[in-house]
Amino acid sequence: ERKYTEMFIKIGKASNIFRLEVPPEVFAAYLTDGAENDAIMAIYKKTNNMAKAIKKFINLKITMS
Repeated sequence: ERKYTEMFIKIGKASNIFRLEVPPEVFAAYLTDGAENDAIMAIYKKTNNMAKAIKKFINLKITMS
């Protein structure tokens, strides 16, 4: 499953929607979804290191899939 974000850009009367695909680490870093964000923050509270928390979160997600 590929993770991406979509953005709408309008300049004057012209507009378009763009899809930006990013690596899992980047996608997780910008998560705002309640449950997944809570999970990352819980790991962060234990590790006190956001990079480690994101990697651990991704690894846990992969093993649960």
